[in-house]
Amino acid sequence: MARILILASISKAFRNFSFELLEALRAAGHEVTISIPDDPVNADFESIGCRVIPSPLNRHGMNPFAELKLMKEYWHLCRSIKPDVILTYTIKPNLYGGLIARFCRIPFLSTVTGLGTVFYNTSLPNKVIRAGLKYSLRHASALIFQNTDNMARLEREGFIRCPARLVAGSGVNLKRHSLLPFPPEDGKVRLLMPARAQKEKGVWELIEATERIKAEHPECEIHFAGLDEEPEASALLYDAHEKGLIIKHDFLKFDQMRELMCSMQAVLLPSYHEGMSNVMLEGAAAGRVLLTTDIPGCRETLIDGATGLLFAPRSADALYDALKTFLSLPHKRRCSMGLAGRMHVTENFNRETVVAAYMEEIQRLLSKKSI
Repeated sequence: MARILILASISKAFRNFSFELLEALRAAGHEVTISIPDDPVNADFESIGCRVIPSPLNRHGMNPFAELKLMKEYWHLCRSIKPDVILTYTIKPNLYGGLIARFCRIPFLSTVTGLGTVFYNTSLPNKVIRAGLKYSLRHASALIFQNTDNMARLEREGFIRCPARLVAGSGVNLKRHSLLPFPPEDGKVRLLMPARAQKEKGVWELIEATERIKAEHPECEIHFAGLDEEPEASALLYDAHEKGLIIKHDFLKFDQMRELMCSMQAVLLPSYHEGMSNVMLEGAAAGRVLLTTDIPGCRETLIDGATGLLFAPRSADALYDALKTFLSLPHKRRCSMGLAGRMHVTENFNRETVVAAYMEEIQRLLSKKSI
């Protein structure tokens, strides 16, 4: 039995996308400790025998004292648990967790779930973070990427010196996310944007395009469901809800999201950047048409024109055109696109395959350590 330490940053997302990996680790007899911000869903991790230690991680803040506190917490965990392998997810755990693991001489596997603002904004703080992340990832024992573009860029920029592996994002649990009946015609065309309320998810473009499309197609109904993360983006969505442009839902639990999805014909995501969009994969698994930006991490989730529609990022005009095209499609065509999307994710994004890849990498690191 090995001791596995996992450093992650969003409890709900980690629960949704990595729970099957935790089950596989526990089934293999490993002792699993998770450092993650406090959240009610952490009880699910404990229910399968994982130990959860609430983390002081703040995803958006860069207060030096808070960052030092997080590093100190990671240091304490490494010294007290003495893990055999560390798994890190997202920027801060990859950066700070990687540095601490390197200092403590513990093998670590980092997952690059997307490049995000740190790589697309050239401010001085982001340059400093990139430099630290480069040092950390260059000393990783293994790296896992969720799309080829991210992997190619970091390879070009000298971030990769260890074995690197490409997986199909987090994959999708095809049993849990089963095919749903396509909604019958009732005079409405409903689309759902499941996302955190952030500028970089395309909230501004969503509101502008929706205002235009609703003026021409009052039968079009746009829903938004997700956490209120950025105050300005959340305020914009609430204002649009009050004006009747969109229907805003708060964060929905799995059963609630499935119930809402039953009435949706399409899933929409005008994101600026993704590692691999799980909400797109889940939407396709349910048999819904996908409308998303032509960027790494989104374009892979669909076949343009066959299972969904791609449009340019950061453009309300492009989103408007995609919505207009979708609304022009006959109902039977939308239904057949949804079924084709289910087939696409079944063939290419099965979560069981992703879990098997992680287990193989973890076993490789454990075997190497025992030599």
